[in-house]
Amino acid sequence: ESFVPHGPAESEPEGQVVLGLAESCGDHQDLLINLDLKVPAFAKAFARVAEVVVEDPAIRQAARESFRFYREQGYPLQDHRLQRL
Repeated sequence: ESFVPHGPAESEPEGQVVLGLAESCGDHQDLLINLDLKVPAFAKAFARVAEVVVEDPAIRQAARESFRFYREQGYPLQDHRLQRL
């Protein structure tokens, strides 16, 4: 419910929230919050990856495929189930 300052990955200094809309992650490599239905090619450059999964069947199927990819790549996997309000 509040604004988070952000900008494009290509122009933001390190330590900022950046939006990556290109095929590269730039110099940012700590946490990727992937909002796409597929794993981006540059995901392996990040120390951590988070994906938001909702109950939509298409999104859940894409998340299952992403989960398999991350498991095959050796990422330590952990899920967090949030309660509906």
